[in-house]
Amino acid sequence: MTFGQHLRYLRSAREVSQRQLAALLDMDPAYLSRVEHDHQQYVPNLDTLKRIVKALDLQQKDADGLFVAAGRLPPDVHAKLLQQPRLFSRIRRA
Repeated sequence: MTFGQHLRYLRSAREVSQRQLAALLDMDPAYLSRVEHDHQQYVPNLDTLKRIVKALDLQQKDADGLFVAAGRLPPDVHAKLLQQPRLFSRIRRA
C-alpha cells in the first residue's frame, strides 16, 4: 500500500473529509487529493507526519503504519536506535 492509499484509508476510517484534514494541516485540499491519489511522489517530512498523526488522533499501531508507508521510522523507534547503536548490527543481521 502506498503512502497516499494508507493516508486515504486512515482518513476515511475516521470519517474526516479531505477538506477537513487539509484545513487541520493548513494544506491545500487539491494538494492533499494529489497526495492521496499518488499523482505526485510525496514523502512527507517528519513534522508533517506528526501533524497528520495528531490531526487524525491515530493510535500507535496506525501511526506506525503511516510512518512505515512513508518510508520513515516512528520518532520513538528512531530515538531508541540512536541511544543504542548496538542495535544497528542486530538489525542488519535480521
